[in-house]
Amino acid sequence: MEVTGTIKKIGLVLTITETFKTRTLVLETEDKYPQLIELQAVNQGTSFLDTYIEGDRVKIEFNLRGREWKSNSGDLRYFNTLQIWKIEFAEKLENLKNKNNFVSNNNPEKRHWSGLSGDIATSSLDENLERDYSPDENEH
Repeated sequence: MEVTGTIKKIGLVLTITETFKTRTLVLETEDKYPQLIELQAVNQGTSFLDTYIEGDRVKIEFNLRGREWKSNSGDLRYFNTLQIWKIEFAEKLENLKNKNNFVSNNNPEKRHWSGLSGDIATSSLDENLERDYSPDENEH
């Protein structure tokens, strides 16, 4: 599944266990009646959100995840998560070139992907502005 919209909020990284961490992102959709939806990045995907800021227009591909939880009293509850597996700037590369530099709509600092670490660099534009990561096999 995929959705395009504007980032409204990026949460802090929550470390659940030594091997599992999460981070949420709130996106305003571009539908006729815009919706605010919360999506979640897990493990290595949490650092990929560092490249984005509130106000950036992005395209996100995600999986719909669901699970069942049983309370001590035997009651069953069901939870859903929209788990991000790919995020990229929504504009095409040609529209982002400004003297070979990427300039954010809300931040004049030149930003682009730098290697696989998810760090933000401030030099000339890489040819690939998207970050694609495959979560651990049990996450996808």
